[in-house]
Amino acid sequence: MQLQYVLLPGRSNDIHQRGPTGLGLHNQAYEFWRRHWDQVFGELDGSRTVAADFSRHDYIATVLAEGRVMALHLYSVFRLDSMADRDHPYFSTSFETEFLDGLRARGYKKVMSMEYLTVSPEVRLSNPKSGVKMSFAHIIMGLGTQVQRSLGADAAIGPCRCDLKVDRLAKEYGAYTGDVRTMHNVPVASAAIPLTEIRECSREAERLEIQRLWDTRSDFRHGYNVNEQNNTVLTLEVA
Repeated sequence: MQLQYVLLPGRSNDIHQRGPTGLGLHNQAYEFWRRHWDQVFGELDGSRTVAADFSRHDYIATVLAEGRVMALHLYSVFRLDSMADRDHPYFSTSFETEFLDGLRARGYKKVMSMEYLTVSPEVRLSNPKSGVKMSFAHIIMGLGTQVQRSLGADAAIGPCRCDLKVDRLAKEYGAYTGDVRTMHNVPVASAAIPLTEIRECSREAERLEIQRLWDTRSDFRHGYNVNEQNNTVLTLEVA
């Protein structure tokens, strides 16, 4: 299974200006995200996704197999020295005050949210029919730390589900966590990966794949050249 890593801007108009290929993937990523999280939230507390929770993000990270989205992660950049950013609903709904105060006490000013980590059931190690040998969750999280480095974000932050051990996954990459609380009827812990404390993936196969995907990425973010590393051709299957 040959994988591709593609970074998109979160807003459709930004990606439309860079060509139809990116917009097709943006649509596919949205459908992948919406189907997965409508099911998850429906099972947890009967709620549903809100489209604005997808389009508000600065960046959409996708891992593709044969043109199909297999894993996804959403990122936004905030300034903790901005009053408007600190009043964003993401902070009040996702973190306890003590955790946010701790970020500022450490002198962090620029933070990157890591949200909606999603892996298709088709490629989960827990699925005996998947046939995969690597953890896509480790891969997409490791790639997230590469994005953090590229942005120079002092910390990558996000609430992590404890019942699915996402908090442990974050700790493998250097995160510290706050108190456990309840969101959507499941236990979560606030997590932050400091830029200066990022750890490489401890799994050799995943670590090598993370580096390969990053080096050969297709980057549609503003200020980056698409396929800047090796000019590979991006092929998509639009859902």
